[in-house]
Amino acid sequence: MSDCLIVIPARFKSTRLLGKPLRKICGETMIKKVYDKCVVTGLDTVVATDNDRIARECTDNNMEFIMTSPKCLTGTDRVAEVASIKTNQYAGYINVQGDEPFVNPDDILKIAEEMTPRAFDRKTDEVFCGMCRITEKEQYYSPHVPKIVFNQDKPNRSGLLRYISRAPIPAVKEGYEWPEGNTWKQVCIYGFKWWHLKEFAKKKVKAPLEFVEDIEILRFLEMGIAVRMIMIEGSPMAVDTEEDLQKANDLAMELNPNLWK
Repeated sequence: MSDCLIVIPARFKSTRLLGKPLRKICGETMIKKVYDKCVVTGLDTVVATDNDRIARECTDNNMEFIMTSPKCLTGTDRVAEVASIKTNQYAGYINVQGDEPFVNPDDILKIAEEMTPRAFDRKTDEVFCGMCRITEKEQYYSPHVPKIVFNQDKPNRSGLLRYISRAPIPAVKEGYEWPEGNTWKQVCIYGFKWWHLKEFAKKKVKAPLEFVEDIEILRFLEMGIAVRMIMIEGSPMAVDTEEDLQKANDLAMELNPNLWK
């Protein structure tokens, strides 16, 4: 049995950016950018999609993929479907979102390292999610950036998630000013065990708070499953809108004009 499988959920009909996995950053599709970052870890990697165009992109670029149901409610439901196919082949499953073209391979490995020792232990009933400090006021106020509140049982390392919201939290009593230095955001790298994914996918509708916030990790909290936030470096940005896509192209050229071609 291998340690972990990285699964990249990719759907074409993104509500805010249609065809997101196939949109290009400096001439290369976003899904390929993410896939290439993931394989650097040395972990097995697969794209999970329900779209023939994304499947063709995978085939053309020698990326492993699995076709999943178009009825999946979220990316994590798609990961659960992959896990059901590969049951007992991996100790854990890592969900890396397909809109993270700047994802740090070391961050993925950190989630894998935190998760793997616990992956066979049902007594440690936790799933795992990346987090990093918010460094820009705009991120704190943006509804596209999920903010987190967690108990810091291991300062500067990890803690259990208390709540996650698109609203600016934690908030000061008056004025809604950014409490700089005390705000954190989710980084969409998740670590799951098979039985957690199995329970997650049994829900055929989104949980109430998950539906309101449109944040899938909330389903675990609403199911009574603890979510341990792991401190990682984080990436400069995810791509969620047309504006983000333009910023990603600009950033890619700025970081390395020769690498991002």
